[in-house]
Amino acid sequence: MSRPEVPLRDRKLWATGDVLLRAELDLLLKDNNAGQWKADTFLVDSGTEMTTMPAWLAKKMDLPMPRKAATGAIHKQTRLEIRAGLLRARIIGLDGTEFTFPCFFPGDPDAPPKNLPGSTG
Repeated sequence: MSRPEVPLRDRKLWATGDVLLRAELDLLLKDNNAGQWKADTFLVDSGTEMTTMPAWLAKKMDLPMPRKAATGAIHKQTRLEIRAGLLRARIIGLDGTEFTFPCFFPGDPDAPPKNLPGSTG
């Protein structure tokens, strides 16, 4: 299997002068539509224990996601309901190996945030 090499990106936090580093990974995600692959860029976060993707975005991309939120589960940072599911992905630029990993889908799939361009409300 080949090895991905992803460049680190940086930006300066002007309030403190700190340099912030990040890595982004281009993935192909398998959708509900006969297993079509859709490209998206994910932030690599070595400090997280669980991948998250907004439920409205997963719905927009037609990704498999539970219809009902998990009973009693709330995304601590945002206080949004959670759907617990799986993503099937391939890494762009690597061989065709397919990876499956857990993902939380916080929020209402039918309610995109109001502060996004093109959203209503």
